[in-house]
Amino acid sequence: MTAMLSPVPHEILDAAIEFFNSREASAKIRRINCQGGKRQMEPQQLVGEWLDNRDGEGDKINVYRSGGEWVLESWSEDGCHSRDKMLVTETEQGLKLEDRGGNLFGEYFLLQDGKLSVCNAQGCMLLETA
Repeated sequence: MTAMLSPVPHEILDAAIEFFNSREASAKIRRINCQGGKRQMEPQQLVGEWLDNRDGEGDKINVYRSGGEWVLESWSEDGCHSRDKMLVTETEQGLKLEDRGGNLFGEYFLLQDGKLSVCNAQGCMLLETA
């Protein structure tokens, strides 16, 4: 006998979307939504493209300026995608880009002279230019 699945109430879906877009959801958690629909893109200026090979993930990272905001897109080898608006702070080391939604791992990006590094409490790792 086949079990019938009940539809998920709209309120639960709205709450899940709100959490997904909140500060509590890290970039890695938001990847769960990688198979979602296409978004209409606003005009954007490509700042650069890099490869993040930490832990063998092989992510491609693109940084854009879009509508006065900074946006970081990540594409993994399995096709998952995340697109995050970033908070940008000018520091002596370069521009510090932090995920507006927060990052459970304490990671941020550092952009200096066209080079992008991923940083955390242990230090920074320079990413390879794509």
